[in-house]
Amino acid sequence: MPSPIDQSRENPRGIDWPAIVRTLLTGAFVGYVNWSSAKAFAEFTSATGSPAQDTKGAAPSASPRHADKGPMLCSRRV
Repeated sequence: MPSPIDQSRENPRGIDWPAIVRTLLTGAFVGYVNWSSAKAFAEFTSATGSPAQDTKGAAPSASPRHADKGPMLCSRRV
């Protein structure tokens, strides 16, 4: 005959509250990570927009972005 201590540990029809709490905490953690990474990605993409987007539809300027330093010579070794 099993002891009463062993019977109290075995509760096949009871609710496993620690497992439910762990599951809810895991879901909340995953949801928070998903939300924060989406927010960080949106902030990153808005901060690294191309210069054409920053002008809000204005025509790009005719002047080059970098000063012309003359022809660039590259030597290839064959």
